[in-house]
Amino acid sequence: MSLASRMTIAAPLPVRLKAEDLSAVLNKVPNEAWMRHKHTESGMESAILVSVGGTRNRDFPLSGPVMETPLMADIPLLRRIAYALDIQLSRCRLLRIKAGEHTPPLTDDSYYWYRHAPIYIPMSLPKQVNVVCAEQHLPMQQGEIWHLDPQLPHWIENNAAEEAVFMVLESGEQPQAEGFIQRFKQGAHLLLLAQPGYRFEVLDPEELKRLCQDIKNALQQDPQLKDEKKTQALQGLDTFQQQWAQAFTRFGHDRHGELAYFDAVQDFLEQVFNPAARAIKQQSHAQRAAHIIRSMLWTAPPSPKRLNQQRLAGFHQRRLPAVHWHRLYQRVEHLNSTLLPTQQQRLLRCFDAPITAAAAHAQCAQNTENFIKGMQQLIERKRLQEVMSSPRFERPVFILSAPRAGSTLLFENLCHFPKLWSVGGESHELFETIPALHPQTKDYASNRLLAEDAQADVAAQLIENFSHRLQDRDAHHYLGLSNESRPAAVRFLEKTPKNALRAAFLKAVFPDALFIFLYRDPKENISSMLEGWRSRRFLAYRHMPDWPHKEWHFLLPPGWQQFTNASLVEIASFQWQAANEYALRDLQAMPRSDWLAMSYRTLVERPQDSIQRIRDFAGWEWDERIAERVSQSLPVSHMTLSEPCTEKWRRHEHELRVVLPGLVDLEAQVAEVLKGQW
Repeated sequence: MSLASRMTIAAPLPVRLKAEDLSAVLNKVPNEAWMRHKHTESGMESAILVSVGGTRNRDFPLSGPVMETPLMADIPLLRRIAYALDIQLSRCRLLRIKAGEHTPPLTDDSYYWYRHAPIYIPMSLPKQVNVVCAEQHLPMQQGEIWHLDPQLPHWIENNAAEEAVFMVLESGEQPQAEGFIQRFKQGAHLLLLAQPGYRFEVLDPEELKRLCQDIKNALQQDPQLKDEKKTQALQGLDTFQQQWAQAFTRFGHDRHGELAYFDAVQDFLEQVFNPAARAIKQQSHAQRAAHIIRSMLWTAPPSPKRLNQQRLAGFHQRRLPAVHWHRLYQRVEHLNSTLLPTQQQRLLRCFDAPITAAAAHAQCAQNTENFIKGMQQLIERKRLQEVMSSPRFERPVFILSAPRAGSTLLFENLCHFPKLWSVGGESHELFETIPALHPQTKDYASNRLLAEDAQADVAAQLIENFSHRLQDRDAHHYLGLSNESRPAAVRFLEKTPKNALRAAFLKAVFPDALFIFLYRDPKENISSMLEGWRSRRFLAYRHMPDWPHKEWHFLLPPGWQQFTNASLVEIASFQWQAANEYALRDLQAMPRSDWLAMSYRTLVERPQDSIQRIRDFAGWEWDERIAERVSQSLPVSHMTLSEPCTEKWRRHEHELRVVLPGLVDLEAQVAEVLKGQW
């Protein structure tokens, strides 16, 4: 049963802390401890006291054991308060609301709040600060301890001329007033704040059954839901419960079941929630039940989607591709066009062989405006392209690394070199739209490619694909230049993590290619990959044969079939190890002058030295723009999932202990490669 179902709206405990003690505490909190959640919480700053791994994060305890942060350890009074409440903490923070600002409504029907509830203690509470819960003003006083129902919207309005500060504790247990004073006194002698043991916890079948019943009632009672959709959703709901019960019988509260539980939730979304979303959202109990199910495997509060500013600017300036009347165009033969609208398929047939746009227009029975618009749509969908002579790729540079090793950060900064061309991002589709390079061709054996895979037609097609997407550092496209303005040769930069398995292939396609091997410590790298898997933002393939789950994220190394029953940390560790081992194996078969090794830590700590070293290695030109770019700390990559922090990996420390011992030999090998680089 959820904690909130046993609560009143909001209730103060019959104890109160001394105002002068609380004021003294706030003076001990350094300014750098406050963290502003600029994307989610306007007017709010937090100083983290207890979190997963004891670092500055907002993760849910589903992702790992919680620990006190150094800030909590430095302020004994706060530890004594937590100890005196006699609860197992899930998270704890100081919450600061600046003068004249307010929090948004703090409410959530997510799975985390199904299990937990917040406790608010006003540390600094000026007059004209209102705490509202379910549209009722709570008469909070400084030093009081209030237990709130998380299902009800609550917010803080600071209309005063000074800031307000609250201590917010979150727990799955009721705080205990009886014996509070005695425990508070005992807490003065505590050396460490005891924390609960960790358990990966999901809904058990009985809890799930009660929630599904709320959804079932909403579906059955909605007169506007068509019978076909209603039947589909009800059957899907029954199937989901059976699937969940089977997974729970096998795994229970064990992380090895994480992917099986992910699949079940995905089936719930596809077969129940999406077809009947309107009916579910119309009833509050059903909506809450659906959100609890949807959010059950969240390891952190979801952040609003952040658009990369460069991409956003490009979107606002977006124009349909230009059609040059007297240039040759031809359909892209290796791409399937059967799913295009009939009219576009008909137009595409005019370009079975190279032909000018003017000649194709003369053959078809379309007016000029519709013809040009149709061509633009086909070009944008990459089914039609200009016939062009590809430039020579002189000493192209490929970044090789494991996923989440910092290659995006490096790539985004190197792209600011003058006269350097790239495709603007990763090249997954440019490789895998070529049938011979898609793993499906070999029954999803892996993403591994060797020199013998670089057949002449495949190499030519890959070069052509790169050529059609070339852009410079100002996002000016190669195809947008006149024939006379297009350089005959380009310096090219590329980064796609799967290329860690393709270095030998790339060297065969581009014999004068250069490589940058970027290495990141396994603790940090695998931790970031875990975060990526759980975010589901790095999907590589769906419904692979012989893979019992719906999705596979990141690169696909040889031997992945042995991990069908593995935990996520074992899969991520396998991917990290394979990426680094295969990259090094291929590189060490090349002349040492063709590749450069660099650590992510060095890149972050010494960006100017690192980028200059790459410049010297690659033979690129230097100008004021790139010099200014690397003269200070490198900007955060747009692919970053959470706030950068050197100790962020500790969120997953308990999982990493299982896999790190098996990586010692590879770490030593890389250390030897990196030795003497500076």
